[in-house]
Amino acid sequence: MSAEFLDTDNAIKQLNLYFEPASVRACLLIGVRGKGWEDECCRVIAKFRAELLEIESRHLPGVDGEQLNRLLETLQDIEGMPSQVLMHGLRPELAGLLLANTTRLQAYISAFCRSLEQHQLAELSTVIARHSDSLTLPIARLAAHVSALCALYDLIMVRPILRLLEDWLFIESSSINAEDHLIG
Repeated sequence: MSAEFLDTDNAIKQLNLYFEPASVRACLLIGVRGKGWEDECCRVIAKFRAELLEIESRHLPGVDGEQLNRLLETLQDIEGMPSQVLMHGLRPELAGLLLANTTRLQAYISAFCRSLEQHQLAELSTVIARHSDSLTLPIARLAAHVSALCALYDLIMVRPILRLLEDWLFIESSSINAEDHLIG
């Protein structure tokens, strides 16, 4: 890697060309913003879990127990993950896993609501949909966090390696072309 890429001023100039640091910083779930997000996730998940357990305890005809159990299991998988995302810091794979699980949860919610509506339980479907809506903002914040982390990882880890590979390939191709001219 050439020395110019290691120069701090040049690195800062490249960083500012690549993305706006203030917007990336605003997307990261760190500090007070991260703690507020974690608290919001815990509150929303706890309320949703309580509602699902209430539905389960009522043993309503037309409620698919398998779908309900799938929802509860997915919520259980998600429950401790916001604190893990904050505890482990800049780990996009953990935040990505949480994002995948919340997306799976949304699919299960949609199927469960359709099932409730088919069995004339529209009011229950509305309650579940309202809880699903309450997950929208925390999931959107998580998606922004994952995007910011990926941008940082790309900038810190991937870009320098690509530059090194480009330099190596360019040097290799230059020496091969020079050898071809010498041989010919």
